[in-house]
Amino acid sequence: MFFSSADLLDLDIELHDLKLEAPEPGSFVPQVSARGLAVRFRLPPVEISGYVDMIDEADRKGFDGGLTVTIEDLFGIGLRARWVRSAPSVG
Repeated sequence: MFFSSADLLDLDIELHDLKLEAPEPGSFVPQVSARGLAVRFRLPPVEISGYVDMIDEADRKGFDGGLTVTIEDLFGIGLRARWVRSAPSVG
């Protein structure tokens, strides 16, 4: 049997420095900023975990994130992505 009644759901959500702000003037989209946002979901034998960090610096904007899926005693797979847009240099 893949799951049994004795299995317990384990869920962790970490919202370090999550900020929601009002939209910029003329926009309807709220401003969102997240650093250290992480989620882990475990229902044996499956575990899914992921994280995202927003990059919001004067010269760079984007995100860095990752996802891992593991099935106990069978396999695990991970994915990491980073997307960054650099501001044009002045001068």
